[in-house]
Amino acid sequence: MAKSLKERRGFTLVELLVVIAIIGILIGLLLPAVQAAREAARRMQCTNNLKQWGLGIQNYHDTNGAMPAAQSWCVGDSAYGGDGYTFNWSATFKIFPYIEQQAIYKDIYDRRPHVWEGGATKKDGSALTAIKAVIDNILCPSDGNATQPGLNGGGRTNYVVCYGDCIDANQGSQNSPYATLSAEWDCSRRGAFGCGAFKNLASITDGTSNTIAASETVTNPQTSNGYTGIKGGVYPVRPASAADCYNSARSTTNPGEMSRGSENSWRGHWFGDGRPVNGGFVTILPPNGPSCSNGASDGCWAIVSASSNHSGGVNAVMLDGSVRFISETVSTNITGTSNIQGPKSGKSPYGVWGAMGTISGGETDATL
Repeated sequence: MAKSLKERRGFTLVELLVVIAIIGILIGLLLPAVQAAREAARRMQCTNNLKQWGLGIQNYHDTNGAMPAAQSWCVGDSAYGGDGYTFNWSATFKIFPYIEQQAIYKDIYDRRPHVWEGGATKKDGSALTAIKAVIDNILCPSDGNATQPGLNGGGRTNYVVCYGDCIDANQGSQNSPYATLSAEWDCSRRGAFGCGAFKNLASITDGTSNTIAASETVTNPQTSNGYTGIKGGVYPVRPASAADCYNSARSTTNPGEMSRGSENSWRGHWFGDGRPVNGGFVTILPPNGPSCSNGASDGCWAIVSASSNHSGGVNAVMLDGSVRFISETVSTNITGTSNIQGPKSGKSPYGVWGAMGTISGGETDATL
């Protein structure tokens, strides 16, 4: 009998604790692999979205003979805005009909709201819900805030167009009712996209496989203006140079991250708005580097950097439709440059990254 009872004895407390500890260790070892697999899947989805974005640009070009501008200036009825202009249609918005978003495009474009206000109203005073839409194929699933309402409720996007390697006057355009184009703004024409600039692929003399069309941004996680010191914003100071922006932002209480203030909370908000702070980037500071602006003029004088939550860099779609992963260690040469405006012609001073952002700098051999 005693032997039978001994044979039926259960686990001791120590044995149970050992088993639980072993299970905990196994879970701890497995969890990073599971998280890595999930991020790999999210990154793949982001890559696929960017590829579709690139095909949308090419289809738009085939239909219209040119790519959309980073900002399309649209004359509108004063009943829709009050100033006679509803401006800044982004390139992403303009290709909606080519990425299966025709209905949203028509609902917004036909009514001409101020695209920077998610609470915009139609002529009859009813809410324009389309401008608040969550559109999966312009969002990267690695950005957990991208599906949240943006400022004033407007929809967000993680994909931003390349303005080239210019710091100054990226907001200015000869088609703009608010600015006069001057010679000092010539550098703002060096990227594939620009304000009021409808370029065709024949103008990409550096080669479409060498030139960036669009990359990523982490959207500002907030739904109102403010500062949180994480990715998705812009350091509110006009830099004297690229190195000045890089060093100033890194010396804050959040080294290596971006700050934000006033309009600089707009990063990645309002998918219909193509202004540099909202929907653009420049190939000056490296991917996931800081961003800076003078805190005014809608980011007219700004260094806005590509950023993502992918480890080590960002995805970018080239003008030939291919998608590459650009390392945050890509050559930028920011310490060797001091011009606040940027070059007006010739090769980019900002290393390989700068060369990839220009369309006709004579850098056909730029490689990573």
